[in-house]
Amino acid sequence: QLYSLREQFKKDVTATLDQVRAFGITHVELAGTYGLAPEKFKQELDVHQFKAVSGHFSYEQCRDDIEGVARDAKLFGLEYAGCTWIPHKDPFDEKTCREAAAVFNRAGAALAKHGIKFFYHTHGYEFLPYRDGTLFDLLMAETKSAHVLIEMDVFWVVNAGQDPVKLIEKYGKRFELMHVKDMK
Repeated sequence: QLYSLREQFKKDVTATLDQVRAFGITHVELAGTYGLAPEKFKQELDVHQFKAVSGHFSYEQCRDDIEGVARDAKLFGLEYAGCTWIPHKDPFDEKTCREAAAVFNRAGAALAKHGIKFFYHTHGYEFLPYRDGTLFDLLMAETKSAHVLIEMDVFWVVNAGQDPVKLIEKYGKRFELMHVKDMK
């Protein structure tokens, strides 16, 4: 996940990609192009021999310009394109969750026509109580499994008091991507 090095990318894209390559990494997840035009960033990835597998896009892009997301995803050769954050006022609520589910269903169906899988990246606020479960359960119920996958971020799941293993047991086939990390 190149976003983990966002501060380094702001200073020097090429040097940061050199560093990532020195780690032995060959496959990456994108989160923006750090001030470069998408075509130029793609050239940098190619020079460094990176295969971009997935990419993060804003909620607004997924809601308002899914064809632009598809265009960029194709440019980078992405298999997955997803949303990382649902804009909301605290606390996250049922209405916002249902609105996001509708956006994700439309985005997922549109990207599927381009052969790209849509995903949502968890951040923890989705696990607030809702009826007999959580708002995450509502999101899972309201989104179509054929078009909306989930990228589990283990830190944010645990930080929200959830058990990643139990979530995988419950929704296993929906989790095709994962961030395995901790935070100081």
